[in-house]
Amino acid sequence: MANGNVQLRARTRSQIAADFRQSSWDFPAARRVREFHPYPARFISEIPAQALDLLDVRGPVVDPFCGSGTTLAEARRRGLPAVGVDLNPIACLISRVRTDKWCAGDAERGLVHAHALRERALGGGCTDDVASEIPRLAYWFDEAAQAALAGAVGYLREVEPAWRDRIAAAISSSIVRLSRQESDTRYAAITKQTTIDAAAAELGQALVRLCEWLAANTGGYADTPVEVRCQDARDLSSLPANHFAAAIFSPPYPNAYEYWLYHKYRMYWLGFDPIAVRAAELGARPHYCKRNGLTEDDFASQMSDVFAGLARCLKENAPVAVVIGDSTIRGRCVDNGALIERVAAEHHFQVEAQTIREIRAKRSSFNRAHSRGRASEHVLLFRRD
Repeated sequence: MANGNVQLRARTRSQIAADFRQSSWDFPAARRVREFHPYPARFISEIPAQALDLLDVRGPVVDPFCGSGTTLAEARRRGLPAVGVDLNPIACLISRVRTDKWCAGDAERGLVHAHALRERALGGGCTDDVASEIPRLAYWFDEAAQAALAGAVGYLREVEPAWRDRIAAAISSSIVRLSRQESDTRYAAITKQTTIDAAAAELGQALVRLCEWLAANTGGYADTPVEVRCQDARDLSSLPANHFAAAIFSPPYPNAYEYWLYHKYRMYWLGFDPIAVRAAELGARPHYCKRNGLTEDDFASQMSDVFAGLARCLKENAPVAVVIGDSTIRGRCVDNGALIERVAAEHHFQVEAQTIREIRAKRSSFNRAHSRGRASEHVLLFRRD
């Protein structure tokens, strides 16, 4: 009987692996949804949704690079508890808001807060303190934007805890618009002119947009817990051992992007430390571009720490789905799919299925100069035996 059970489980796993490998991961018809906050290179919801369904996940889910919370939201939509980890406090803020269920009475309260936020921004705030804390403030923000944001942040400090993340995310979503930064994927100063009236209106409307998004997208969430932890994915020792039924994630691609830089002034205005984030961010381009910079071997070592943590906190035979694109480091094309496969094997994770997903050019949120025109990604399924 025991042998029969083992064979049945093996056949089931084999079928799951076959379905995973044979399914299309391209999603060419995926509909772009207007988001409440910009987030470059966002994990599209169709990927974790299909992974959770194909893998028939029945327990808690972990995402060690949760970014804007896409995997966490899809887990909660299916009634699965989830824990997300990310080093970037802006990513953690977005993830918490994305997985926050919209409840009766929130619409009315949201309008009250949106009006109050606009009025406080319109009244302005003292910029003396922020001027000493935020480098090159006058270069990146004109006086009207500074005053409006100071007023908005002052209001944020006073609101009830239940609304603090939502209002912080609304303010954060407006900061690049109100700055001289060209865009969320281009860190260059351009001429922008605003008035305090326009800046205050943008901040109030940002909260309205956020509320509308939550009302449209989170009302169907199950009453299951989702936790977001702001920490380094290389140390998952704080997560419970032998607990999670699956891990689904997309790690940062080495030398492809620099998340901290494009969220830098969001972090400053909201009281976070972007310099600490810069030092520890995995994959960030400056770590690879400088003289004697990091190589793919360093990235492999970092990811080895991540898989060591997953080996401890995942249940026996729990599936691990990973999406990663290739990189160019000092002129060398690095096959990150093969790299992840080698790293995972060090911790006894074996590949059960792998395939390639094609990306339409206009779907890539990366600056193409940084991503080297990324056209495809590896989709891998592991289990630890």
